Amino acid sequence: MENGKKIKALEFERQSSELKILREQINPHFFFNALNSIYSLSIIQSKDTPRVILILSDIMRYVLNNKSLHKNNLNDEITNIKKYIEIQSIRFNKFSNLNYEFQGNFESYEIEPLLLLTFVENAFKYADLRKGSLDIKVNLNNGLLDFDIRNFYENKNYEKSDDSKLGIENTKMKLNLLYPDKYQLDINDNGSEYKVNLKLQLN
Repeated sequence: MENGKKIKALEFERQSSELKILREQINPHFFFNALNSIYSLSIIQSKDTPRVILILSDIMRYVLNNKSLHKNNLNDEITNIKKYIEIQSIRFNKFSNLNYEFQGNFESYEIEPLLLLTFVENAFKYADLRKGSLDIKVNLNNGLLDFDIRNFYENKNYEKSDDSKLGIENTKMKLNLLYPDKYQLDINDNGSEYKVNLKLQLN
């Protein structure tokens, strides 16, 4: 029994260390993509450039302040995602097929910080909005978070970077460490359409 307790303690310590490392890893291309968006707007001297810089500042502050928290209010997490979507909406304002929907009482639940953002970021990074819509849906019902995202892409130009792969793998590891037996993650790629669905039971 004593050995069993020691083994459990060591396993808990190992998982805590793994989680700490994962939380401290900030995906750099997230900021590079946002800065590229600002650069594109500045080239055409868009009146939206100051607004986008302000939003990016809020996102950076949120990311840096929350990378080591145990859990964060879900409403704050959703607000941060909406800010990122706003930046991209301004960038792709010539397209009308960008759709997003958020439903639920997000204030009542907590979630691992930045858990969903990687999937949103990848969708915008690889989406070809000339080929089809980019759809983001988040629904919360009785503590069950249903996160659904879909984008089309041009196959010949589609090649995931190491940063993108690392971001997705890190998200999967966080789910395994923090939400064992409480989530279902389905990722489907048919060669032109990429879908992610995450069902996560929140306490």
